[in-house]
Amino acid sequence: MTAEKEKKNKADSFYNAKGEVLFGLTNDYMFKAVLGENQAALKGLICSLLHMTPEKVIDVDVVNPIVPGDTVESKDMILDVKVCLDNHTLINLEMQLARQNFWPERSLGYLCRTFDNLKEGESYLQTRSAIHIGFIDFDLFAEESPEFYATYHLANDKTHHIYTSKFTLSVVNLKRIDEATEEDKEHKIDYWARLFKSTTWEEIQMLAKTNNAIAEAAQTMYQLSDDEMVRERCRARQEHYRILQTYEEQVEEQKRENERIVQTYEEQVEEQRRENERIVRTYEEQVEEQKRENERIVQTYEEQVEEQKRENERIVQTYEEQVEEQKRENERIVQTYEEQVEEQRRENERIVQTYEEQVEEKKRENERIVQNYKEQIKVQTDELQEKDALIAKLRAQLEEIKEKN
Repeated sequence: MTAEKEKKNKADSFYNAKGEVLFGLTNDYMFKAVLGENQAALKGLICSLLHMTPEKVIDVDVVNPIVPGDTVESKDMILDVKVCLDNHTLINLEMQLARQNFWPERSLGYLCRTFDNLKEGESYLQTRSAIHIGFIDFDLFAEESPEFYATYHLANDKTHHIYTSKFTLSVVNLKRIDEATEEDKEHKIDYWARLFKSTTWEEIQMLAKTNNAIAEAAQTMYQLSDDEMVRERCRARQEHYRILQTYEEQVEEQKRENERIVQTYEEQVEEQRRENERIVRTYEEQVEEQKRENERIVQTYEEQVEEQKRENERIVQTYEEQVEEQKRENERIVQTYEEQVEEQRRENERIVQTYEEQVEEKKRENERIVQNYKEQIKVQTDELQEKDALIAKLRAQLEEIKEKN
C-alpha cells in the first residue's frame, strides 16, 4: 500500500467517525501532540494567528516536542508548544482552560523567558522576536469589554508608539468566539477556535472541509485518539485538571463560607453599632446638660472677668497719666542735657581750631629747617666732589713719576 493510499484510507476513516470526541484539542496533551506531529497543521495555525500566508513561511520547528504516548514528567506539566518560525521568531503556544487570576503575570513571565533567547557570542541586535499566544476559556479583564482575539505590545502611554515589535503577547478567548471580528474571520481564527471547542466528530468534519490546515489537525487528532497510550496521557491530564477544578470548587465553597461568616460578623457589628449609637446618644445628652452647666459657670466667670477688666482699665489709665508726666519731665531733662552738649561741642571746636593753627605753624617751621639742611648737604656734596677730583689728579701725577723712575 502506497503512502498516498494509506493517507486516503486514514482520511476516509476520519470522515466516517461519529459521536463524541473523547479528548479534544482543549486537552493540552492532545494540543501539543497534534501540533508536534503535524507541521502543516502547526504552520496553518500560526499563519492564521499572525495574519500570514503559508507561502511566506519557510520553516516551523517545534523546539520542545514530545513523543505521543510518552509519560509527562512533573517538570513538563506545563505543556506549551515552543515554535521557531523561519529561525528568527520564537512563538510560545499555550492551551489553558483552568481560570487563573494570575494569567497576565504568568503569560508575561513565559514571554520574557522566550524573549531572553540570545546564544553565546550573539549581540542584542540578533535577539529573536518573541510571541506568546494563549488559548483560554475565561474573560481576562473584568474592566474591559471581552474580546475574542486580543494582542498586546509595550507602548508609550501618551503617543502609543510601539517600543519594539519583537515583544508580543496575544490571547484567544475560546469563550468569545461569537465576538470574532471580520479580520479574525478573514484569517479563520474563529474556525480554529471552533475546532478546539468541538465535542463531536461531526462538528470537526464540517470544520475540516473549510481549511486544509484544519483538516490536517483534525485527522492527526483522530489518529492520535486511536492510540491507547495517547488516550492514557490525555486522561491523566484531564484528571489533573479535574483535581484542579475540584480544588478550585473547594476554594470557591470556602470563599462562600467565609462570605457567610463575614456577613454574620457584619450583622453583629451592625447590632453593636446600633447599641453604641444608643450609648452615644445617652452620653451626648449628658454632655449637653454638662455643657449648659458649664455655660452658666462660664457666664459667671465672664462677668467677673469683665469687672476685673474695668478695674484694670482704671489702673492702666492712672499708670498712663503717671507715665505721661514722667515723659514730660524726661523731655525737660533731655533738652537741658542737649543744650550742655551743644555748648561743649562749640568749646571743643575752638580748642581744635587753635590746635590746628599751632600744628600748621610748626609744619612751616619744620619745612624751613629741612630746606636749610638740604642746602648745607648740597654745599658739602660739592666740596666732596672737588676733593675727589683733586685726589684723582694727584694719583695721575704720582703714576707719571713712577713711570719716569
